[in-house]
Amino acid sequence: MNRRKVSFDGWVLDRESGDLSRDGNRQRLQELPLKVLGLLLASPDGLVTREQLIKHLWPKGVVDFDTGLNTAVRKLRVALGDVTDAPRYIETIPRRGYRFVGTIDPDPPSAAEPTPVPFVAPPIEEPASGGEKQPVEGGKPIAPTLALQELVRDTAPVPDRSVDLSIQNEPGSATKPRRRMFFGIAATLALSIGVMYWLLHRVATPPVVTSSIPTPALPDQSVAVLPFESLSTEPNNEFLALGIAETVLHRLASLRDLTVIGRTSSFVFKNRNEDARQIGRALNARYLVEGSVQRAGERLRVQAQLIDAASGKQLWSLAFDRPLADIFALQDEIAGLIAQNLVRPVRMEIWVMDADGSHQHQVTNLGGANFAPYYHPDGQRIIFASNYKNPRSRNFDLYLVNQDGTGLEQITTNTEFDAFPMFSPDGRQLVWASNRNGKVQGETNIFIADWVDNP
Repeated sequence: MNRRKVSFDGWVLDRESGDLSRDGNRQRLQELPLKVLGLLLASPDGLVTREQLIKHLWPKGVVDFDTGLNTAVRKLRVALGDVTDAPRYIETIPRRGYRFVGTIDPDPPSAAEPTPVPFVAPPIEEPASGGEKQPVEGGKPIAPTLALQELVRDTAPVPDRSVDLSIQNEPGSATKPRRRMFFGIAATLALSIGVMYWLLHRVATPPVVTSSIPTPALPDQSVAVLPFESLSTEPNNEFLALGIAETVLHRLASLRDLTVIGRTSSFVFKNRNEDARQIGRALNARYLVEGSVQRAGERLRVQAQLIDAASGKQLWSLAFDRPLADIFALQDEIAGLIAQNLVRPVRMEIWVMDADGSHQHQVTNLGGANFAPYYHPDGQRIIFASNYKNPRSRNFDLYLVNQDGTGLEQITTNTEFDAFPMFSPDGRQLVWASNRNGKVQGETNIFIADWVDNP
């Protein structure tokens, strides 16, 4: 199915923009629900397993894909007005996957080819006796009077009185049929009218000037916490879900380097299935936090995810299972994890001093964040992590510098995060932490390498 637009049961899905419309009402699906619907529509009446959906939605893996898939399907059902018990579009196959049970409209028929109009050649003119040309058809001359009557029959009635249709030529001039003069005048008149119309139209119509106003970028360090959704059947749990979202909002607002959109602005999007990019532009927030809360007795299951509102992509998703009594610690944990993915380091420089605090002096003056210093066993050089080449990024590399600030040398050139370096006691090996080769975003592993000094 390669069509850009797919129709089913009155719905029209634009696969490129993600717009889902019906009866003049349009909504934009988020990235994951759109991918789920696209995969289901590609296999009408066929089973799409959970494994296929997970692989399609998260090709690089994700921490809690079960919760993420359930949330995507639930949002899709809300957009379609579908229900689990009596599905019209998405049927759940327990422990296996899902199936699209709606009716997909057939492809519209292609436009019919226009019927060609046969071309009829005009009569061929051949010289008649005496040097005069007469029209011929099938090798036989046609009388000039008859040809002219056929020409004007549809435009003017033939007069009853006798009219001399011939042209009196002056002596010595060539004889020309009146029919040719008629055609010449008509063609000249038509051409003149066409040229005049073109000139008038060209002058009267002003040139069309188009301009493209770029959409302003969303503030980089801004986040909006949307109201969390309650998945429990009890109405009182709705307040619990809103309370958790509000507490997370206040925890994030306490961070100095983060701009948090106020509750009265972000909570108006409760129960509104709108595209993350539209919400981000409406709130002027680069990142969105959304989630769901499910209570079973004295246990809570909270799912939270972080979305980049500029692209609509999900950056981070986790599920938390905790006793209800740990709800306050849970809220702090969620806010802390979100902050780790949002707050960028400020400027830091490397300093050294004696153990008693004396002889302080600055080693680096690079800008950006320079941190995690460690002395080489020779006691003269310091290795550290820095993003000074791009202070607004999370691309940290390892650098080596003399303790007097000279001889700066870059050690790693990876595009991911490299930090927390340490030398072995003999200085022959280096160990550090890095995000390189991670299977999921943010995965950090320990790396070790032999250290060889340049001669």
